[in-house]
Amino acid sequence: MKAFSLLELLMVVVIFSVVAVLSVPNFKNTYAGLTTARAMNDVAYAMRYAARRAAIEGAFFKMVFADNAFALFKAAVDDNGKQADFVPLTGTMGRRILLPSDIKVSDAPAQMIFSPDGSMDKVKITFEGGGKHYIVSTQEARGRVFVSEEKP
Repeated sequence: MKAFSLLELLMVVVIFSVVAVLSVPNFKNTYAGLTTARAMNDVAYAMRYAARRAAIEGAFFKMVFADNAFALFKAAVDDNGKQADFVPLTGTMGRRILLPSDIKVSDAPAQMIFSPDGSMDKVKITFEGGGKHYIVSTQEARGRVFVSEEKP
């Protein structure tokens, strides 16, 4: 015989089905963990960007956390050279960083200030999702943003 019997084909389909059923939950957890890591990295990158731009431009920057999103603002200067209100950044860094709803963010301040002298508010923000637990912190060293993964 040169063909497969119906029984052999059904056995192969059953084996593939079992493998698929066992692997799908692992893919879901992996994807959720990657989504959490990406959100954490986006926030850490925005913090580093704000700190560097504040030092380069000699202006204050602010990061605001509200409605499960982060946004960057720059202090405007009035005609007399005095600091006025903060205005949203333009361009790519002016976009709001939306966090997926399945990510839990804790200890995030309502706002964070980045000074022209390179200093920034001391914060420790926790991101949890997909079985992963990340921390973004500025408490360790002046002007630095640290990222770490901890076991839940």
